[in-house]
Amino acid sequence: WARVFNFAWRSEMGPVSDEVRARIAAVNSAYEGLWTDFLRNRHAKAEERAAALLKILGTIPESSKDADLWVTEADFCYILGAARGNERQALEQALQCYGRVLALPDDCSKVNARRMRAETLLRLQRYEEAFAALGELSVLPDALPFEELEAAPFRLRHDAHLCESLAALGRLPPERAAEAAVALRAVADRVEGSPLPGGRQRWPRVAQLRPEDQAELKRGLFGELIRASTPYPPERLDAWRPASSSSAGAAVGPGGVDPLNGAVDWAKAEQVYTEGKITVVDDFFTPEALEELWRFSGEAPCFRTVRNGFLGAFPADGNVHPLVLAAVRSLERRMPNVMAGHPLGLWWLFKYTEAGRSGIGIHADAAAVNFNIWLTPESARRSGGGLDVYTELPPLEAGGGEINNEFATEEDENRFRESLLRAGDVRRVEYRRNRAVIFVSDLYHASQPFEFPDSAENPRVNLTLLFGDRAASRRPPPLASAGGADAGLGASDAAAAKRPREEQSGWDLFD
Repeated sequence: WARVFNFAWRSEMGPVSDEVRARIAAVNSAYEGLWTDFLRNRHAKAEERAAALLKILGTIPESSKDADLWVTEADFCYILGAARGNERQALEQALQCYGRVLALPDDCSKVNARRMRAETLLRLQRYEEAFAALGELSVLPDALPFEELEAAPFRLRHDAHLCESLAALGRLPPERAAEAAVALRAVADRVEGSPLPGGRQRWPRVAQLRPEDQAELKRGLFGELIRASTPYPPERLDAWRPASSSSAGAAVGPGGVDPLNGAVDWAKAEQVYTEGKITVVDDFFTPEALEELWRFSGEAPCFRTVRNGFLGAFPADGNVHPLVLAAVRSLERRMPNVMAGHPLGLWWLFKYTEAGRSGIGIHADAAAVNFNIWLTPESARRSGGGLDVYTELPPLEAGGGEINNEFATEEDENRFRESLLRAGDVRRVEYRRNRAVIFVSDLYHASQPFEFPDSAENPRVNLTLLFGDRAASRRPPPLASAGGADAGLGASDAAAAKRPREEQSGWDLFD
């Protein structure tokens, strides 16, 4: 939610009558409930309430609106537009209201308004603007305060290794990188023996550490690496950027380079997805695009979100490579029936450290369509690493925290897995580099345990793209273009799709 402001300029508002105050109070009292209706996919109710509340807001003079109220109006326009299937007029109005907040004096925090503005741009499929807005957000010092960062030892060691890599690439002074790496590893060793109490380990935030360790993390550039290092090479970004938005002087062909493999029979892949809610596409990216994404995952200082043993690079972390944008545009052309009505909503890279060898647990993602692509070379894998996709869907009104969270214990997750298998089936997809698993996003799914021995140089990395809203995935699918039943699948997976299960082998929006 965007409305978390406390602006100093509030006192500069003009006199507000009792009648206007009463209207503002009525609107504010409905704020949380409206968001709850929307996030629980009660879209008809959310649409009706948003429209009524916006009528009330329309009677309040602009001179009586402070930052909180402009954000409230923006959020209500956003909800109305999204509930109406991304209606352009309401979403454009949301952008105007967020713009009013961003035009306010710089002594107020605007991080959440920036986030919601970017999400609105995504719903409007104004992807270039959204990527630019998220890139700007990623380097703001107040996007995530230093004191709130989670000091997970595996992240500290990852960042230490990254400092050394960036020094070798000439993007960080060698002396500064060496000092930072030593500091980060020293704190990692001390923190490792002090996990917070609970089932699965979580780690203290910086504010909970000793002052000496906080000072060491400052020396370690913890949370600052994206600002302290030389940016990722612009020529490598521009190679994938559409010609209309490339930086001056970049040599880019008309429309940019298509990162998807033209040899794939995309029409057949689309039909398999439509008929079975899941399809597997091998050799998804071109070799050049695959190599660029792999290099980016090893060099870019955007793995800033801590999960249970692994790290995430989300858009607001700086994961805004134009290759992702180019892939989205290509998918909209190559799989039009699957993508119709489903704009890009979220994407991430996950990198698994030595602390996360079991992968991500059972969960569902709040979207309509999910693309999961593995990037790590197969030579780095010893075993496992694939994906299990269950046929069971969560209730439509289940909240994001109910379908996508970490289980308290492994026993809890095992019991839930058993309940899914009693209720339905599971499709087991083996790991293969450059293999995309495309499925209805709120099907429960989980990583298969794996062994990638060198998690520093060659960790398991996957790219995920989410499109559309959960509610949209429950509607009857559109007619797909003609093609064979198993086209688009890798050969081994096409056969596996026809075998019984027992014969087969084996996260707040911009968080």
